[in-house]
Amino acid sequence: MKTLENIMIYIFIFIYLYVIYLWGREILSLFLKKDYELLFLAFIVSGIVVMIFGYWVKLRLASSQLDAKEEIELIKIKIISKEKITLRERLGLLLYEDNVKICKRIGITLLSIGAIIYIVNYIL
Repeated sequence: MKTLENIMIYIFIFIYLYVIYLWGREILSLFLKKDYELLFLAFIVSGIVVMIFGYWVKLRLASSQLDAKEEIELIKIKIISKEKITLRERLGLLLYEDNVKICKRIGITLLSIGAIIYIVNYIL
């Protein structure tokens, strides 16, 4: 069963990387076309969406069953006792503890890039 869970994790990672590739391709095409108005809007909207997604995932995890919270505590105990943890356990711990922080950093970075594009293109 663990093998199936690890395969599913790799499939989800592949899907997310493909979405990032498509987003990057569109951003690059807007940059090459020098369509800075849409580029600035794309970065602003992407930053807002990423931050909302981070909070949404945190709310979903906080309202999940008690079993998931107990599993997170067991993973923390494994880490303290220096036992080996699986990829699924690492990703679960990362999502549970640092998801909002990571999404806020990515979102603020995207918002900043959008603001810089706006300032350089329209104000300077």
